[in-house]
Amino acid sequence: MGRRKDYMDDGDDSSDEESGRINFDITDADLEAELAGFNGTTQRKRRYNNNNDSSEDDEDIPVGLGAHGGLGLGPAFKPAQSQTPEDSPRRKDPVKEKIVRAKTSSPSPGPGFAQFNKHSKGFGQKMLEKMGWTGKGLGADGEGIVNPVETKLRPARMGLSFRGFDERTDQAKYEAKARNSDDEEEDEAPKDKRRNAWKAKEKNGRSDGGSSIHRKSRKPKTVYKTAAEIIAETEEGTTTYTATSSAQQKVIDMTGPSIREISIADIKRTDSPTLMEVTTRLPELRHNLRLIVDLARNDLENLSREKKSNSFKMQSLQEELKTIQSVLDKEQDRLRKLEEVKEIAKNLEKASKDALATGAFENGNITALFGEQFDILERDFVNELKEMNIDALVVAVWAPVWKYRSMTWNVLEDPIWGLIDVKRWKKLLTSNDDDDAERGWVRTKQRKDLVCTPFETMMNTIWLSKVRSAINNQWDIHDPDPIIQLMEEWEPVLPRFIYENIINQLILPKISRAVSDWNPRTDPILIHTWVHPWFPTLKAWRLAELFTNIRHKLSVVLRQWHPSDESALHIISPWKDVWTAEQLETFTNKSVLPKLTLLLRNEFEINPRDQNMEPFIWCLAWKNLISDTIFGQLLQNEFFNKWHQVLQQWLSLDIYQINYDQISDWYRWWRQVFDSYGLDSNKIVMKEFRKGLETMNEALGGEDLYSMGLVYHEAYEYIKADSTDGNCIVFVASDVDSICAIRIFQALLKSDIIPHKIVPVSGYKDLVTANEKLVRRDNDLRSIVMINCGGLGNIAQCFNLTPLTKVYIIDSHRPLNLDNMHSSNTQVCVFDDDSETEKIAEVMEAFDAIIYQEENDDSEAESSDNDSDDSEGRTRDNRARQKRRMNDDTDMSRGAKRNLRRMQNRLLADYYAGGSYYANSVSGAIYELMSQLGKTNNEILWLAIVGVTSKYIFEQMDTYKYAEKLEMFKDDRARLNITRSEDGSLQNSSIIIKSEDEYRFMMFRHWSLYDSMYHSGYVSSKLGVWKDAGKKRLNNMFAKMGFSLQQCQQVYTHMDMDLKEALRQKIEVVAPLYGLTDICFPSFTRSYGWECCLSASDVVYALSTILETSPAAAVRLGTSVNWNESDDWQSSLESVDDIAVNGVGSDRRSWWMRNFYTAYDALNGSSPDSILRGLKLCMRTQKAIVRQGTAIIDKRMAKLLNNFRFVNIRNGPDLSIFQHPLTLTKLALFLTDAYREHGKKNLPFVISSLDEEHHTCLILASYGAPTFGEVRKNTFGLAFEEAAEKTGARVSFDSFEASVVQVHDGDIEHFVETLYYKAR
Repeated sequence: MGRRKDYMDDGDDSSDEESGRINFDITDADLEAELAGFNGTTQRKRRYNNNNDSSEDDEDIPVGLGAHGGLGLGPAFKPAQSQTPEDSPRRKDPVKEKIVRAKTSSPSPGPGFAQFNKHSKGFGQKMLEKMGWTGKGLGADGEGIVNPVETKLRPARMGLSFRGFDERTDQAKYEAKARNSDDEEEDEAPKDKRRNAWKAKEKNGRSDGGSSIHRKSRKPKTVYKTAAEIIAETEEGTTTYTATSSAQQKVIDMTGPSIREISIADIKRTDSPTLMEVTTRLPELRHNLRLIVDLARNDLENLSREKKSNSFKMQSLQEELKTIQSVLDKEQDRLRKLEEVKEIAKNLEKASKDALATGAFENGNITALFGEQFDILERDFVNELKEMNIDALVVAVWAPVWKYRSMTWNVLEDPIWGLIDVKRWKKLLTSNDDDDAERGWVRTKQRKDLVCTPFETMMNTIWLSKVRSAINNQWDIHDPDPIIQLMEEWEPVLPRFIYENIINQLILPKISRAVSDWNPRTDPILIHTWVHPWFPTLKAWRLAELFTNIRHKLSVVLRQWHPSDESALHIISPWKDVWTAEQLETFTNKSVLPKLTLLLRNEFEINPRDQNMEPFIWCLAWKNLISDTIFGQLLQNEFFNKWHQVLQQWLSLDIYQINYDQISDWYRWWRQVFDSYGLDSNKIVMKEFRKGLETMNEALGGEDLYSMGLVYHEAYEYIKADSTDGNCIVFVASDVDSICAIRIFQALLKSDIIPHKIVPVSGYKDLVTANEKLVRRDNDLRSIVMINCGGLGNIAQCFNLTPLTKVYIIDSHRPLNLDNMHSSNTQVCVFDDDSETEKIAEVMEAFDAIIYQEENDDSEAESSDNDSDDSEGRTRDNRARQKRRMNDDTDMSRGAKRNLRRMQNRLLADYYAGGSYYANSVSGAIYELMSQLGKTNNEILWLAIVGVTSKYIFEQMDTYKYAEKLEMFKDDRARLNITRSEDGSLQNSSIIIKSEDEYRFMMFRHWSLYDSMYHSGYVSSKLGVWKDAGKKRLNNMFAKMGFSLQQCQQVYTHMDMDLKEALRQKIEVVAPLYGLTDICFPSFTRSYGWECCLSASDVVYALSTILETSPAAAVRLGTSVNWNESDDWQSSLESVDDIAVNGVGSDRRSWWMRNFYTAYDALNGSSPDSILRGLKLCMRTQKAIVRQGTAIIDKRMAKLLNNFRFVNIRNGPDLSIFQHPLTLTKLALFLTDAYREHGKKNLPFVISSLDEEHHTCLILASYGAPTFGEVRKNTFGLAFEEAAEKTGARVSFDSFEASVVQVHDGDIEHFVETLYYKAR
């Protein structure tokens, strides 16, 4: 156990288990020594080393409890020794060897060193030499081996040390011999006494029989061996372990809780102590050391804290000393100044008494009396005015002088008395407004109650009392100049509360009473002469209520006014520059414009023979008070409708009865009348004159006015005339603009009691079905109206028309089919108000020439017969044929004719290949028809606004056209928004339309502000919200706006009122910082009382979602397809019979028709419930669109092909939602914005969506404009046709949209590959 203790003290430790860690050779002597330890006997043993000439000093071996850290059970164990020391083999001391080996020089090489080098090129030796080896032992100090490690082959199947077999190689023996010689040399002592000590020790040992009870006077030296040394000796194969290897050795294991005997083979050799040895070694010492360390650490920390505390105290004391010194200096300076002020006060008191005695108070000249002392105060004490109450000293000598002088002051005659003195010494007369002036007259809510300064008290008690008396008792309201001069001159020096008191308590009440007593009919003094001068002084916001009362009084008077009375014009004209433009426009639209409208409608007639101009002159007198647009609309609706009607009647006369010179003179005369009144710059007026000129030119050229569709209301007159003995069918496409248009058109038909049927259609197949079930079976059919459908197809081939049936096409799809517009097709009338009229005219001329060339050779003779038979009236069709013959050059050579034919064919090809686009909104076109007929109202106006807005939101109308329509709507809104009864009184209207800017984040009034911005295409594409950085930018934008995320994530109606009021201002400031420069666009809102407020874009989003939601999509979105509360949705239209509702499209898909009528009923105007339900569904749909668009961007599903990006949607949870062209259009617009705003090349998108039920793919092509508000032509319609023709794919071109096609799923891959080469 002693050796184990020494082993632990060497510093080695172990982390292995407790069992079997140390090798011990146990002999009988060891057992006896152990027994002696148990009995408490102290023994001392000597250690003998055979064949060793040197002797070592013996040391006492501690025995008993606690000796050398042992277990207290006896002496520590030593290696076992035999009874005969002479026969025992010599053991080597590993510790001594280690010391000797460290002290000795590098070992010498063996006899056969480097003999292997002769069999090689010496590569290894060269490498060692390069690394610094000089032939000595390895290692930094050369103490390592020199000779290579040798091995010795043991005979086959022989065990370890069998029959004394020596395992050592020759090299090992050589090294052992060298080590023994080194040990012998080191052990030789220089003294004879030490050299012979071992002999005496050996003799005593022999005579005593090896007993250790005899002690020498000299203390022997005890050598302790560790377990590592014992194991090392065993591995080296010493003679001791070789001799006893065959003997059975006993090992006592005392590492555990109990003593046990094990064999040496079971012990695992290791140099580490056991776990128990590590954890139980010197616990008292370790505990004491930890205590000492902790106490020392605490002392150091306390000293450190005390040092810091003392340094802080020192610094604080130094700063306090400086503060006290500065305060002392200030107090001394203040004491000195107080002495000076005291002296000045005495001087002022003396001057005041002298002035009172001499009568100088009567002049009231403050500067002459106290100027010298005031100069000193202003120069030396300007910073101590408030601290020393110097202003009280000044007022104390000032107030008596003013009080005395004010007794004789006439305010109206001398309003600026005393002003010069106050301005001169204003620095000495402090007021509470001085601090506010520095902050821009802004007072915080936390400010304490103010106390009047001496100057304010003087002005309030002396000056204001005199002014109040003058205004209330002496001032005439019709002479405002003295009080205006008083207020303007005194405003810079007066305290703010006194100034506001004069205005609010004295001036405004007196003016208000005068306005209330004013009678526009009897008052000889015009009100503007005594109200307008107050405008610069009182400002517009103070007079706003007065202006409202004045307008109300004028409106009441104008109810019984006739435009022939010019006095109203003289009264209202001065207010043009005073009222705001909106106030003036509202006033004239409500009070003046209806009178002018009735004047032109009832009292003015267009009569070329005897023209009465007085009513028209009365109307033109108001030109400067009414905006150009509204005045132009007035003339357009009430004058030019009659003017065009007279012109067309004149031009429709027989050719022998028309005098074109008279028509030309009549036209020029009207132009001169309008030019003389400065209306030549009015766009609407000039447009109407150009239209009249075109009508004259067309008539002269022989064109049929009816077939060209120039005037809407004339075509409607044909429908109205044909309805007396026939029926009318209206085909309507399924989109938002078409639904708004049919609502307007149905109101027109009902107003004229025209029977009709409304048939919704989704494609050309529905038109074919309608032809079979409706058109062919109705022999009394006279009129077919096609709203937003039929313009791209040949209607003559689609319908079996009777000779009495006429078709009227109002379609915004372009390019129009030229077969419908051909002059020979007299049964089809196309309404075309496109801006490219000149280009279409050129194309039509080429088309007519080609058709004419293809006619039979006898067409000329046939047309001659028709010309001769003109006694009863020449038809317009013959007139067109005559024109073509006249333009035909019979002398043209064949080559020239071929070139002309080639140019004409190329012109037609370019017309169709230019791509599809959209003209004006069909709802806007029908609204224009209603305006021409004078049947517009607020409900019709709102439907037209919604239809035009849908075109703009879905990027089918550019910003220029949208702004042009908006200007017309604004004028009509101001004219129609408030209705009046016959007596002129206002009527309550449930429809309130306002012109407001709309944000480009959708449905924010009904959604949360955060979701609205996050899911809108404009904001999300600008910020890139599909990335974490984009979401952070959105959150940062709200933070810069001062809106908490909690407020932004709740419904907009629940947000704080102050946040909603500041939203527009905050967005205008913060949005441009994030690239949102076009965050707003002009639009309109409609209020449903206290129930809700809907914008035009809200209605568009709701209706489009209702139209596009299939039953499968509704299930996915968590809603139902039964929109109406009752299932009787088919009876929502009174004029639609069962055939019209159920007959068309019922075999193919019926859900879209149900959605159509649901959207139709949502526009009834009485309740917004259906729109609100549509908005909730739209929110879910928009989330799915953004979710799908984000997935396309993140997963890079958009494949870049030739010059377009292709997206194929074939799976996913939202697949059922993307089965309608409207949904794919929204997705395409979202992707276009996202790619455009993040530096990607602006390319079209072709999106394909799989219909798993019918195994077809719906493909939509969308052209992305470079910026929002621009529209590009879509050329994919022709590319789809070419790809289908080349591939022979199963394709359906059923949609009215040229860029929408259905392809069979099996042919989609080949179709897209071909499209790759066809798209341009």
